[in-house]
Amino acid sequence: MLNDTQLKSCVRYIIDEATYVIENFSPRSPGSAGEYKTQQHIKETLARYSDSAPVIESFQVAPHAFLGGQQVIPSLLVLLATMVYWWSPLASTFLSGLAVTIVYQELFRYKRFLDPIFPKRTSHNVYATRKPKGEIKRRIILNGHADATHEWFIHYHAPRLFKILIPLSLLGLLLKCATDIIVLLLGGGLSGDLGTLWQVCGMIQLVIAPTALVGLLMTSPRVVPGANDNLSGTFSAVGLFKTLHDAGVNLENTELGVLITGSEEAGLRGAKAWCEKHAQDYNDVETIFVVMDTMGEPEHLKVYNRDLNATVPLDKEVCALLQNAMQQCGYDHPYGSIFLGASDGAAFTQGGMRVATMAAMDPAPAHYYHTRLDHWSIMCPEALEATLRVLITALETYDHKGLSNTEK
Repeated sequence: MLNDTQLKSCVRYIIDEATYVIENFSPRSPGSAGEYKTQQHIKETLARYSDSAPVIESFQVAPHAFLGGQQVIPSLLVLLATMVYWWSPLASTFLSGLAVTIVYQELFRYKRFLDPIFPKRTSHNVYATRKPKGEIKRRIILNGHADATHEWFIHYHAPRLFKILIPLSLLGLLLKCATDIIVLLLGGGLSGDLGTLWQVCGMIQLVIAPTALVGLLMTSPRVVPGANDNLSGTFSAVGLFKTLHDAGVNLENTELGVLITGSEEAGLRGAKAWCEKHAQDYNDVETIFVVMDTMGEPEHLKVYNRDLNATVPLDKEVCALLQNAMQQCGYDHPYGSIFLGASDGAAFTQGGMRVATMAAMDPAPAHYYHTRLDHWSIMCPEALEATLRVLITALETYDHKGLSNTEK
């Protein structure tokens, strides 16, 4: 479909566009002016290569509910509950239980639990399509997100310690809540001195209380450049769209779409908003989504078949399509799974879409992930070229066969 020269030109385009956006439109936090300018730039770019005018749609988002709120509020609740414990185990249990609920709903389920109490901003999604030569029998939509997150303060300054502190803070939260419940159920009282059990659990809580400070130090006001996460995925989609146009290549019976979402870093809000509005728009023909997120390290290039803390299975046939393309391109990597966090793939799947996610990043995670180090200067041409090769191979297979003949 494309030769090596065209592929390398596309890779150069991806890095050049990421550089331009970072140098001209940053910071691009969810719902910010920088995010909007980036989406406008992408819309104007796609307009030159699409068959009809690209669509840009707005939606409301409360970015700080996810970016900060879901870390700071539970941490403060735990510290308050630790003090209240000595006067009222019942009140302490309520506060720690509320902290666990917030973390579960926001971090583990990506629900809009705290959104009602935070100020709103306007964010945007951009969508464009290219029609095939013949009748539209199927559709494939390439997805990336244009926004960037606030820096993970501890991860930047102490990356090795970060990998220990995050699970430790979550364990501390659960232990705090568990000791509250034990005293409440077994202590036989609701306030005052409840004896030895009450004292022992109280001392345990004092020991683990410092783990709550992790949440207070987790996120800084600084917005990262977001080159790999996720201008790499965004402009891989846009770049392939452009390169196929420039090469005069149209698929035979497959409509090619590009959807660039906003506010992914605020809890997948752009993808959620798109599904709420367009979930019924894709019933005319078979439609699949390919989500690309952080294409930075070729040795870690994988198809992800589970998302949202590994709780959401992605579409088996779409994953198989991409995995077969990976193998055809010489990348014999096993499926990956997002064990902590999520991509837009989870939101699209929950919205009823058929989805697979691709990523190329050390899940440890890499030191540049969500830090100021994620600059255009560290973008990896080899990872981007590998991504494009897999996408093109999958496009050719899907255009000729669809999913019906894809081996599961």
